Amino acid sequence: MADWIGRTLSKVEIQKLLGRGGMAEVYLGRHTTLNRPVAVKILHGHLSGDDTLLGRFRSEAQAVASMRHPNIIQVFDFDIADDQPYIVMELLEGPSLADYLRAMRKSGHKLSPETISRLVMYIAAALDYAHTRGVIHRDVKPSNVLLRREAGLLTPGEQFPDDAQPVLTDFGVARMANATVRTASGVIVGTPAYMSPEQISGETVDARSDIYSLGIMLYEMLSGRLPFDTESETVASTLIKHITEPPPPLPEATPAVQAVVMRALAKDRNARYQTAGDLALDLRGALGLPFTPVEG
Repeated sequence: MADWIGRTLSKVEIQKLLGRGGMAEVYLGRHTTLNRPVAVKILHGHLSGDDTLLGRFRSEAQAVASMRHPNIIQVFDFDIADDQPYIVMELLEGPSLADYLRAMRKSGHKLSPETISRLVMYIAAALDYAHTRGVIHRDVKPSNVLLRREAGLLTPGEQFPDDAQPVLTDFGVARMANATVRTASGVIVGTPAYMSPEQISGETVDARSDIYSLGIMLYEMLSGRLPFDTESETVASTLIKHITEPPPPLPEATPAVQAVVMRALAKDRNARYQTAGDLALDLRGALGLPFTPVEG
């Protein structure tokens, strides 16, 4: 494994390791020209000698770098060093939605209907913006959503403040890094707990696959658990359930809310919401909340 600390990539001096995951390592860096802190994500996938992967990385990274939306992390630059692709992006300080949900469950608290609706509206706005530009995320999940607020940091476990917003990260990173889950029939890109049936089946994915993943997140926020429990089941069992079994009914959900979730999680993508914004609007109505437009 390369020692990146102290090196300079794209005028960015790498200062320290912030985190390490299955697909990448994230470092704190300082842009030497702009004199500002940035995050540098160095993907594990090696692209040396593979023109297909190299071309895919460049095309995906260019598409992501061209996006400008308040609920999508901004990418400043991308390139390859020592055969490893890396992405330079804005540095966001704050917990992930996964951290926040975990802390809420641990403290015995639930998200309010208003908070759930706000989170879904902002994430949906980001997805619709990307989808109209032909960019599919392919790995929508709480750990790829960072929570940013205007004043100070959001503390996991506290009630969601009015000035906080979710920011969607890692657009296309699963595909850029060639991060796959191996199954009996081959390999697939994504995270099993949040993958759409067509993604699992190896079909070509479109915007509606991301909408299914957002539906899984909605189910999790409403109930405090995933519809298909990856902790107590094998990966193969979870994948099969996404394809063949309806999600368990949501406890304490009204029929209207239940209908929204079930439509978002329809096995047939043609029966799903066709835009994330439609899902967000129907959810707000089902929860009995007034319509609030989202900028961006």
